[in-house]
Amino acid sequence: MPKNARERFITLRDGFMALGLIVLVLGSIITGIATPTESGAIGVVGALLLAIMYKRFKLKMMKRSGIETALLVSVAIWIVLGASVFSNFHLLMGVQGMVADFAAGLDLPPIMIILMMQVIMLLLGFIIDEMIIVLICAPLFTPIAIGLGYDPIWFGILMILNIEIAVQTPPYGFALFYLKGIAPPGVTMMDIYKSVLPFVMLKLGVLVLCMLVPELVTWLPNKLMG
Repeated sequence: MPKNARERFITLRDGFMALGLIVLVLGSIITGIATPTESGAIGVVGALLLAIMYKRFKLKMMKRSGIETALLVSVAIWIVLGASVFSNFHLLMGVQGMVADFAAGLDLPPIMIILMMQVIMLLLGFIIDEMIIVLICAPLFTPIAIGLGYDPIWFGILMILNIEIAVQTPPYGFALFYLKGIAPPGVTMMDIYKSVLPFVMLKLGVLVLCMLVPELVTWLPNKLMG
């Protein structure tokens, strides 16, 4: 086989394998075969099989990956624990009812209240972790949004879009630090802050569009779930 043809074949083969793993993981969730946690395990098994197939699997790599995963999970568990205690404390103190009464007393159109919620979450995204934002805001805001007559799936998607923006906004955006870790030595954090601005603006545009046209969010779930 000619060199160029062989390189194309290898590129197509590798791309097909990577795409197949993505389809396997996401497809198992969409079809209801597995939960997101179970599909994550499917992805791990698939990645291990690919590593063995390409003869790149090593016990040292497996050990290092396991240790790094354990460290990340440990940190995440402590964050979730602290945020859960904080969120439950708010609920026990009646903050949810207070916020609902406050929102009702504003005498604003429902969409303006939703907009205020999005702005609050956007501002929180600058200073705290996205997981904490969900654990704090979801129990407070979701019942209010449902009480205003909005679809919970629609509101959940708005929150997810908000979280995607949060991980890219300085100074606390985790994605920015990930980029810094893989960027060439000459790239500074300020360069990364500047480069991410167009992507943040695009996501803000998507957030506003989904807020104004709920059918963009609810059409596909309604088709899949009847």
